Amino acid sequence: MAMLSAGIRDRASQHAPAAHPAKLPLIVDMDGFLVRADLSAEALVGELENTVSRMSNAIRGDRTGIKPEKIAEYARKGVDVSALPLQHDLVDYISACAETGREVHLVTSAAQEIADAVATRLGIFTSATGATPARTMTNADKLAFAKLRFPAGFAYAGRAPQLFAEATTIIIAKGDAAGTRKAHERGATIEAEIAAPSATLKTWIKALRCHQWSKNALVFMPLMLGHAYGNLAAILTCIAGFLLLSVLASATYLVNDILDLDADRRHPTKRNRPLARGDIPVGTAMAVAIVAIAGSLVAALALSKTFFLCLAAYLITTLAYSLYLKRLLLIDVFILAALFTSRIAMGIALAGVAASPWLLTFTMFFFLSLSLAKRHVEVVNAGQHGNGKIPGRDYQAADLPLTVALGVGCNAVAMLVLFLYLTNEAMPAGFYRQPYWLWGAAFIVFLWSLRIWGLSHRGKLDADPVAFAMRDKTSIALGIVVVATFALAI
Repeated sequence: MAMLSAGIRDRASQHAPAAHPAKLPLIVDMDGFLVRADLSAEALVGELENTVSRMSNAIRGDRTGIKPEKIAEYARKGVDVSALPLQHDLVDYISACAETGREVHLVTSAAQEIADAVATRLGIFTSATGATPARTMTNADKLAFAKLRFPAGFAYAGRAPQLFAEATTIIIAKGDAAGTRKAHERGATIEAEIAAPSATLKTWIKALRCHQWSKNALVFMPLMLGHAYGNLAAILTCIAGFLLLSVLASATYLVNDILDLDADRRHPTKRNRPLARGDIPVGTAMAVAIVAIAGSLVAALALSKTFFLCLAAYLITTLAYSLYLKRLLLIDVFILAALFTSRIAMGIALAGVAASPWLLTFTMFFFLSLSLAKRHVEVVNAGQHGNGKIPGRDYQAADLPLTVALGVGCNAVAMLVLFLYLTNEAMPAGFYRQPYWLWGAAFIVFLWSLRIWGLSHRGKLDADPVAFAMRDKTSIALGIVVVATFALAI
């Protein structure tokens, strides 16, 4: 902590307040300013997860942990303060203020325990005031606290309009035109402007995981394998379904990231996701998710009732996964594989072709194998970093033999189903003019899956094999060859 403080103070020299000699006490608002997170919203999300967990326990006959005081305790303490994203330029500035002997007071609507933990983490605050069971800390409460404690005036760093309007001097976010205008209108001194990154289009594209839309291209597979690619109406319907599924999937990614905030912040790579970094407020993300989900479902109902039912089932399964099922050993990977298979079912409904048990069976085992590869690489990395468990998952480093055995076994079953399909249905049916080319495509898929497992076992695979394949040059080359051999077959 001493080394961290020293580093902060060295960097803070460029922010040191030289033009404002007054020693007004500085009130720093943690909510949405010092901490790049909405802790009140996160506490509500944590309470929702806790409620779902208690309901699950009750269904199983376990009635423990359902008292109201337990809910309040979770809301107060269910945040990992050590991983909270901070506004580092503001930390530098208030560190410089503290160096000069100025009083710096932390206020927040979050629980007192959280305020104390943040103050301990930084070690620069004169006091820390948060909410308790007997005391709320709304913006009005913060103003009352400031006036009572500092009747001679105070400086304020935050976004609460009430304090903003009463502070003698203010610290605002750089580029906050509205805040600057209001400060000039009331004659307040702008003590400093602190860089506060805002969400850009690129940030939202990353949060919505638009690169994951490639997975939804599976809806076109029944169109191709069912030889309906000459039907313009079916093509347009599949394109519309693809877009609606992609919008809904992006919304569920937002929900999943909201529910996974604490675990993502402790993850070596997921901590860079926009919600985990605090680039997008939780409340805004939830509002976007709700609108996207409602809009896609309404449009799906207008497109096709069967597709609507498939999309609704996909949504329910995804939410169940995000709220609870992702924490169950092996159940989580089974659900992921089922979600991939549901995309095939949606494609069948959109294209209006006959359902193929061969295709559905292959897809289920193939994506179960890839889902296990996703977990396997996390297990490998956990072992390499000396972590006993994976945050937010029911997997341990000791599960490595289990994930590799089941994953490779499922891959073998998937490949067996594929080769049996070629032998018993694709070739005798006469759907293809040159069916033997399909064997080449099948062996390339087999080769790619073996490569994925090799990389996974070495810990060199990204957490998501499908996303990895979209960036991996070897995977892209193999994919092009598969498409070419399929084209030769038809």
